[in-house]
Amino acid sequence: AGTAPADPGPRARPRVRGGARVYREGALRPRKEVPRVELRHIVVNPNGSCSLIGEQFWMRERNDYNMTGGYFTRQVFYFMDLILVKYAPDGQLSWEKVIPKRQESVNDEGLYSSIALANRGEELFIVFNDDEKNLEIINDPGNNNLRNFNVLKSDPSYIRIDKDGNLERLSPLKGKNGQFKLRPIDSIQCSKNHLAILASRNGLERFCLFELD
Repeated sequence: AGTAPADPGPRARPRVRGGARVYREGALRPRKEVPRVELRHIVVNPNGSCSLIGEQFWMRERNDYNMTGGYFTRQVFYFMDLILVKYAPDGQLSWEKVIPKRQESVNDEGLYSSIALANRGEELFIVFNDDEKNLEIINDPGNNNLRNFNVLKSDPSYIRIDKDGNLERLSPLKGKNGQFKLRPIDSIQCSKNHLAILASRNGLERFCLFELD
């Protein structure tokens, strides 16, 4: 099995302006820079190959007035597309992929955004809060209108990437009444085949166990 994913450190919180460009799932467009990408994880394999997982992130502050004339500021957090790159042991690029994702939230420090990551050898497994309808949208090559992740309940996307960069994307709770929300940043790979992610439901916290398949 491969080594555990290495966390590059605390997240920066840049204050920048602008929107995100959403790409369909697949290879990066040639000679196109993907803006505002932060390195989230580095996975080093025993054979010397490595995978890098980046995520588009930024934060905005919005100033507004309430009905009584009071002034308040809202912080809006954006966790968007994932960028995956794998390098061979000799340093040559093996493959690169973009996974479309849309997570926007207000005044929560992105508690339910970003991803949980596990690996089994050179396979990668990614879980994040999503909207189950995005599975249909992403499979439609002409449709880039991603929905924001469901803030009321968890519709997680479960993504498996094999050693050659082939993607399989599933919605394991599609059609189920999962009235809880995953907290992907509070996760741990607890065995070769299991990923545990903290979840909140009705003010209570519990762990959800994903079997890596």
